[in-house]
Amino acid sequence: MENQLQADDFLNSYRNRIDYIFGKLMRSDGPVLTDELAYEMNLGRTTLVNDIKKLRTEIEPYQLLIQGRTSKGLSLEGREYDIRQYVIDQCYEQIYRDYPLDREIVTMIETASRENFIEKGAEEAFKQFVTLMLDRYLTGRSLAKLPEQYYALASYEAFAAVDQLIDKIGECLDIRIPLEEKIFVFLPIIGMRTPADIEGIKMLPLDDSIRKLMQEIIHQISIEMEINIGNSEFSEEFLYHLMFMVNRLRFGVHLTNPMLIDIQEKYRLAYQMGKIAARVVEAELGLVVTDDEKGYLASYFVVFLAENEHKKPFQ
Repeated sequence: MENQLQADDFLNSYRNRIDYIFGKLMRSDGPVLTDELAYEMNLGRTTLVNDIKKLRTEIEPYQLLIQGRTSKGLSLEGREYDIRQYVIDQCYEQIYRDYPLDREIVTMIETASRENFIEKGAEEAFKQFVTLMLDRYLTGRSLAKLPEQYYALASYEAFAAVDQLIDKIGECLDIRIPLEEKIFVFLPIIGMRTPADIEGIKMLPLDDSIRKLMQEIIHQISIEMEINIGNSEFSEEFLYHLMFMVNRLRFGVHLTNPMLIDIQEKYRLAYQMGKIAARVVEAELGLVVTDDEKGYLASYFVVFLAENEHKKPFQ
């Protein structure tokens, strides 16, 4: 009865119901009957049907579909990579809240993170990717061939550490984990937030294209806003931020910026600079910079402006 009461309370939330339905569909080996799902969730059929309609709309940008009719049975259709992307972006906590990693695997990850100077946020994201990867791979839902650009990640110096770690996890579970799965769990590392101590991440070297990109951003801000950003400690940190951001945009690693509204409202000058920087990235690389990423760009300009005490009013 206690478990039932907890389940009822959990499913009183529309968001939790959507996540539960998606989790059920993504793990099912066949069509899921609506009546059975409604009974399992202790919901009225009308409520469930409405929730499914909303879920269909939410997963559409991920190229995912819910096929079938509510009276015949429903199934989730789409690429495995897109299913995982949706889970990471939208519902990981709800679907995997009762799916902890083995203590031995957690220890392996934490040890590797310390040895490779991976900051805490990236370590937690890595744990999520590993949990999701193992669940899907061990239940026969492995990744198919990835787009060609993803395989270039295997040549990164930092990938060697991830490759070795995942092999150790595979030995622990008595399985062999393929390259595609290793590349998948590498994504939160190449797309992590820039750590406070950048000295520890020299295993992720900067390339000349990132330096050129920063110079173009500095040039454009100087032209449009008459603010000169010279070489400073800011430059080195900003270079790494640009590299990680470009990786996130290129490989679909999404970050939510909890300070976005505050930055937009309280630091309008810095946010304007962030928008210029985003426009340069879009023009030079053909990538779409999200508002969350614009906010992260602006946060660097907030620090720069504070250090240099610019008094130019926002226009």
